[in-house]
Amino acid sequence: MKKVYIDKYIEVIEARLDGMDRAAVLKANEIDRRLEEHNKLREEVLTDRSQFMRTEVYAADRKTWQQWKESVNASVTKLMTKYDSRMTMANWISIVAVVVTFINLVVLAFLRFSG
Repeated sequence: MKKVYIDKYIEVIEARLDGMDRAAVLKANEIDRRLEEHNKLREEVLTDRSQFMRTEVYAADRKTWQQWKESVNASVTKLMTKYDSRMTMANWISIVAVVVTFINLVVLAFLRFSG
């Protein structure tokens, strides 16, 4: 009778050990899967990181770009000042032309009606 009891006990222990072995294999597979996901994520992060510009490079490029922008703004301001002065001169010439034309019309009208 004791032999049957020991055999059953050994079967139960073996079943538990088999279950623990299966659980360990499943856990190892899960760890491998997670590590693989982390490796893929790391590759994506490295790829994304390589697409960004370092601060040192950006600062140098930004300084160059800022100088170019200031140069362009100065050139545009210079051109606009010349254009504005020309517009002022053009406005004065137009006013003088209108006044001269008006005086001519008045003189012509005076000459026709007076004589």
